Amino acid sequence: MIKTQCRYLALSEVDDLDGICEYKKMVHPISYEFDLIRGNEYFVLGALTRHGTPWLYIAPIKGDKQLRLVPSALFMFDWKKVPKNWFIRFLRYGEIELLPASMVTIDGWFEKYVDDDINVVKIVEEEIDRLCTG
Repeated sequence: MIKTQCRYLALSEVDDLDGICEYKKMVHPISYEFDLIRGNEYFVLGALTRHGTPWLYIAPIKGDKQLRLVPSALFMFDWKKVPKNWFIRFLRYGEIELLPASMVTIDGWFEKYVDDDINVVKIVEEEIDRLCTG
């Protein structure tokens, strides 16, 4: 299990942000807040690189359990051990995704989750519940 703490609410708060040009292509405005709470802890359910920038799939430890995809630069992060049931996938355009085994076999799983695909939502909720009880 990986936990991390929210340090910033928007990319515009991060000093010396690596990849700022790439983030600006994806986040409009750069001061956009990602519905996070500064200082709160979040479970990490996976990671993704987008145009060379690291992003995290996170869910609050306390609260709504809603999965979000957010820039990792918003969090305090140091070396973390990757859970043994996670897999890595190399995507097109040099992107990399790191996910739990329960989610790796579902192509387009995050889009399906956002679109409320009942099967994908159930799998993600079970993964979050496993983290909450583990």
